[in-house]
Amino acid sequence: MSGYPALVTHHPWILWCGYVLALGLLAWGALAPPGKQQPEPNLTAPSSSEARAENAHVEVSPNIEASPKSEVSPDISGAQAIGNQLTVNLGDLAPRLVHPVPVIHKPEPQIPNLSLDFVRTKVSAPDGVFIYDESGTECVTALVHNLAAAEGQAGFDARSVFGSLVFTYGTSRTIVNRACWLNHDENEIWIGVGDMAHILIGFPYLQDFTWVSVNNPQRVSRLNMEWNRTLPELERRTVPWHDDSSLKVDVQVISNAVGTKGITFRRRQMRLDRRSISYHGEWIV
Repeated sequence: MSGYPALVTHHPWILWCGYVLALGLLAWGALAPPGKQQPEPNLTAPSSSEARAENAHVEVSPNIEASPKSEVSPDISGAQAIGNQLTVNLGDLAPRLVHPVPVIHKPEPQIPNLSLDFVRTKVSAPDGVFIYDESGTECVTALVHNLAAAEGQAGFDARSVFGSLVFTYGTSRTIVNRACWLNHDENEIWIGVGDMAHILIGFPYLQDFTWVSVNNPQRVSRLNMEWNRTLPELERRTVPWHDDSSLKVDVQVISNAVGTKGITFRRRQMRLDRRSISYHGEWIV
């Protein structure tokens, strides 16, 4: 073989092996599958809808199907696939994902069932506390009774209640902010279901043509106070009361307890009529 090296001339099989190898390489290049191409990076600026959504997005696998019970489906028309993840723009869907604010219902106040009755009795006041005393001074009280509830119903205690009085004589008014309770040195007391207590309305001083009531500024019982604390004195309140005249008294039982603070549990109006050296009283409302 002219033109070939001496080795190929003496051994022609080497040349044929080279032909076979070249043909094999050409056939492999034509039949082999193309290699995977790397994805080109996305260098475009985010759209205006993506800017409004800020960081709101959800990443889901493209092979996961949406639940058939889902009520809201995000729009994936503008979704972008990166590798094996799918980025979906929620857009206007994000505000609807906020949880509603729970509504808090306040419990109904516990109102006791109180009654008021007119009572004439006698009292004395040793140590500044009015108590029942058959040999004491005649007075008028309002009997407060915390009535029991009907069968199957709940009754409530009257907690931290005080008595308030407003005396009207003609065009003048006298107010007793915190009336005295018989057998109590404090002006706020607790009346349980079925229990009774007396509010001191006052004393008829017929010879002096006056009606005398008492205001008690002491809120807490001295039994619950320090021994070295000075107690406030009872305050005398007088109302003019002449012959053949009448006094109107507005009696209120008011709560100062948590949950019912400021609620008037019971209110009635009393009329006191004077006839010379005698008098009588009755409820008018």
